[in-house]
Amino acid sequence: MDWSDYFYTGEYIEIPHQFYSDLTEKPFTHCIECGQPLGEPGIQYIIEKAIKNYPGQQMTDTLFEYAMCLDCYWEMAQSLSQLSQERIAAYFEQRVDLVLRRQQLAQLGFERIEPWISNCVITGKPASETSEYQIIGQFDGPHLLYTYLPFMISGDVMEDVAKLLSAETRRELDNFGERHFGPPPEVKKILNRGPLVMI
Repeated sequence: MDWSDYFYTGEYIEIPHQFYSDLTEKPFTHCIECGQPLGEPGIQYIIEKAIKNYPGQQMTDTLFEYAMCLDCYWEMAQSLSQLSQERIAAYFEQRVDLVLRRQQLAQLGFERIEPWISNCVITGKPASETSEYQIIGQFDGPHLLYTYLPFMISGDVMEDVAKLLSAETRRELDNFGERHFGPPPEVKKILNRGPLVMI
């Protein structure tokens, strides 16, 4: 699926803290793939974070996070096999109307990001009730853009998506994970489900 400039009608806010790097507690500064600086207006990019909940402890842990410029995003998205692309597109189209979702959220205003990322875009399940979830947003320099992003997807849904991926796409995900995040098994498990940038 292509979310670049999709449904974008000019709404944006300063990057909210939910999309800051947990390592620096500041906005991301460079593309994970090519190293391009991201802070200047006109530089568009994607941020994805995978988050683990600890039930009953009211705490979370970020399992991985990255920012990727749109040029690298396009290159990575094109690495999906045609079969994976078709399966994932069908999965989303059958389960969520992204146009309607954006219209409904727009009625709440664009000042607060929480309504956009507090519930799974597919199931509606609250983030607080999931063991893991992933959030993704599109950005332009110092701003978050309201396209049909940002959204959150629960770990359960990503498990479903993983079943749709071809062997070729899984190899690409393995390469991406090894290149940037190393071998920790928990991170590898999530990446094998597919970074949202690949959807």
